Amino acid sequence: MRHLIILIFLLFSPLKIYSQIDTTRLNFYPLEIGNAWQYKFVSISYEYSPPETLSVSYHNFEIEGDTLMPNGQNYFGPLLDYVYRRVDSISGCVYEYDEFNPANNYESVVYDLSIIDSTSWIDGRGYYYNIHTSTSPQPVGLMPYQRIITLYLRHIFLDQDLAEGFGLSILYAGGPYIQSHVYLIWARIKGVEYGTMTNLMNNKDNLIENMKLCQNYPNPFNSETTIEFYLSKPHKIEISIFDLRGRLVERIINEIRPAGPNKVKWDGNKCSSGIYYYQLKSEEGILNKRLLLLK
Repeated sequence: MRHLIILIFLLFSPLKIYSQIDTTRLNFYPLEIGNAWQYKFVSISYEYSPPETLSVSYHNFEIEGDTLMPNGQNYFGPLLDYVYRRVDSISGCVYEYDEFNPANNYESVVYDLSIIDSTSWIDGRGYYYNIHTSTSPQPVGLMPYQRIITLYLRHIFLDQDLAEGFGLSILYAGGPYIQSHVYLIWARIKGVEYGTMTNLMNNKDNLIENMKLCQNYPNPFNSETTIEFYLSKPHKIEISIFDLRGRLVERIINEIRPAGPNKVKWDGNKCSSGIYYYQLKSEEGILNKRLLLLK
């Protein structure tokens, strides 16, 4: 009888421990076959005032099934950022299949839904978050529905909102000059539709302009700086550094880059202090700007 009591304790005690986790937190990331979302993508340039809208587009995502990955886990997707993820109902963690992370069974933790409020939290890729659950209902993206929002802040260039019942509702990403703003405008969750879907075939709100080259940052800089640029469509481009006499110092990029915001870093450690030009060249034309290297 004593052994039977011990066996029963071992079998059922984990359930008692796990039941203490607030399972409603799992509603902040609803992964289920048939769920679908439509997001509005807005690329905005902040190089000048007022901000300039570069493009507006709409993208649909639907979970059509789950996929068994080589690590033996099933993942749902593709999701907003074209990745595959799963939610552990016991830990409250959202895992992303990451082929570059074999040390952790090819998984990275992208959200920890069990955390309600924190001053900081580090995810599976080394990004720091500030997590805050709002004390009052707020709108979900552009949808006229009220839900509690949990805010996951990585850093100034990537802010995300997870909305209870919907998942990702708002995302801001990019650099100080070009940013992508993403808003949830329609969703189908467990067969119920919310918001209004935009007809992608008759989308008259698409605004596409030619390529754009932004001022590097930081500028002046000591060793490394970032160059942002925008392409209206995929191009083979060149980004090169020239000195004041027009001599080629270094060709940073000579490849096809996707449409939308792009960026590249330049390491000037091998160069002396001074003014240089950086040039963006494609079939659309040539753009030049100056940068200042100070050592």
